[in-house]
Amino acid sequence: MTCTPSNESHTPGRVKHSKCWDYFTMMEGRKQVQCKTCLLTLTYHKSTTMMNKHLNRKHPNMLPLEDGHRDTTDVRIKKEIKLTIPKVRRRRCAQDRARSITGLLLQVIVKDLRPLDLVNGVAFREFLSFLEPGYSVPSVVYFEKMLEEKYNEVKQQCIAELKKASGLSLSCDVWNSAAVDAYMSVSVHFIDEDWQLRNFLLESTNVLESHTPIVIRQWIEDALQRFEVEPAKIVSMVHDTGENMSAAARLLEEAYSWKPVQCAAHSLQLIVKDHGISKLPALDRAVDVARQLVEYFRKSEFALSQLSVREKEYNIIECPLVVDTPSRWNTTFDMIDRLLELRVPIAAVLGDMAVMPSWPSAPMELVMPQQWDMLMELKTLLEPFVHATAFLGSETHVSASTVPVLVKGLIRALEAVHYTLDGVEVVDSPHIQQLKERVKWQLEERWKFPTAPHVDFLLYAAALDPRFRGLKFLSGPDADAVRSHVLAKAIDFNRQDPSANRDPSVVKPTIIHVSGLDQLFAGFSDFADDMEVAVVGSSDIEAIVYKEAEQYFNEKQTPRGVNPLVWWRDNQSRLPYLSRVAKQVLCLPATSSPADKIFSTAGLDFMRLCTSLHPSHLNMVIYLNRNM
Repeated sequence: MTCTPSNESHTPGRVKHSKCWDYFTMMEGRKQVQCKTCLLTLTYHKSTTMMNKHLNRKHPNMLPLEDGHRDTTDVRIKKEIKLTIPKVRRRRCAQDRARSITGLLLQVIVKDLRPLDLVNGVAFREFLSFLEPGYSVPSVVYFEKMLEEKYNEVKQQCIAELKKASGLSLSCDVWNSAAVDAYMSVSVHFIDEDWQLRNFLLESTNVLESHTPIVIRQWIEDALQRFEVEPAKIVSMVHDTGENMSAAARLLEEAYSWKPVQCAAHSLQLIVKDHGISKLPALDRAVDVARQLVEYFRKSEFALSQLSVREKEYNIIECPLVVDTPSRWNTTFDMIDRLLELRVPIAAVLGDMAVMPSWPSAPMELVMPQQWDMLMELKTLLEPFVHATAFLGSETHVSASTVPVLVKGLIRALEAVHYTLDGVEVVDSPHIQQLKERVKWQLEERWKFPTAPHVDFLLYAAALDPRFRGLKFLSGPDADAVRSHVLAKAIDFNRQDPSANRDPSVVKPTIIHVSGLDQLFAGFSDFADDMEVAVVGSSDIEAIVYKEAEQYFNEKQTPRGVNPLVWWRDNQSRLPYLSRVAKQVLCLPATSSPADKIFSTAGLDFMRLCTSLHPSHLNMVIYLNRNM
């Protein structure tokens, strides 16, 4: 029932100002009033209080009452809120807290590779104002100044650390951004006093000049000069496989005797993709068909939804398809692996006539069993290479010393690899046999480890890695030659090292000829007997180094799970001269490409960073991102 104001005249008397009289009627005798809505009779005491309470309790949808009589639920709630929530006053942020917030904002820019104009964003400022009402966000110019100060601070710390290092290795790489702009990066690697593997990215900048060997050499020399790195302190340099970078490495070797080493990751890319799969039309076609299939699913919402339905039908956990990147062969493996994992639901979708009309012709080749079988064989062949690449690309452990062992292991894996179908061993197809032969030949040709007189630097590292000091992956004569060169290097280094304790009055004899050292190491079991003959007439340094070598090479190989740096830390007092050489050699990384791995991280808008920053500030942000 809806209550409406009364139109009848009220009983004569004083004027009634209260609106509640619109909903009540005065009864005879002026002792009672009656509600026009519910006909309830109330006692009248010459006051409207009882009438207002009745309307509030029984008819809350009435017209608003006078302010003096309001006591609704909403009013009570507002009163309670006022009593329980303190009034927030906008106070100015304390200076120390404001400084901390500004420092954290700089960390957001550096660690997440965000542009400096992030702080100008309207929504970003509103967000900060809500979190910290009294904080005033500084300008971009202020953050540019902060960035420069932080860069100089971290740079000086880096210079101090590099001055303490006994030996350094460089890694240099030319890589392309998403816009195909060429960037050049140089990093330095060393082992510190606590035998921890350390590395700093020195510079990573856009090089606008032509990338000739002379330009690359000059750029590297300038970067080292800015960080006060003496060229004589550098022992080796790992670089990508580009001809211009290889030529620059040769120039630096001629100038400073740096040992050049090609990046293992780039080499495997060339072997597997450029000289392997792409050279065999049938395999290249199979990979291309797989790529088109993935691209179709990614572009067709209907096909993708049908695949999701089929995955649920077959109780397969939904997982996205992977499209490969031409410059990274391991992404080709990931693409094939995911397709094989989803083979059953994909085949079901391919057989659905409702989807068929929209399919391009090429992906339908995957319906044929021989295409799936070829992908299975290819996956089996590539799997050992994936494990090797992941291991070599890590920056947390010694890697260069493992390259010779892994290369031999990959060759052995190619010879032993088997393709199984439903638990039954299947003979390799002719195409896979050809790929195995090509890849094996490339591995042996690209890592043709030379012996005397110019032993490969990777073999130095392997010999000084206690896990591989037996050099069992080499023939006897080759292993002897490597040991002889390690000895010669240790003697030469400790002669030049001013920290080596030696008696200057001792006359240094003629250096033992390589053939004599080869004879010294001719039999591993007879090492000690040969040592006694070899050290006759030697200087104190030579005698000590030979004695240390006798101990080191005659010991059993350390288990593969042992950290070689921890082993040398625990044994450096027992083998002080060899440990100096090990610290110089084992710091070399196996790959030269840590820089472009940073910018391939999902979600980082690197191109926006490039376009919004001055080149010098871009280099600072990248430098701090890597080194803070």
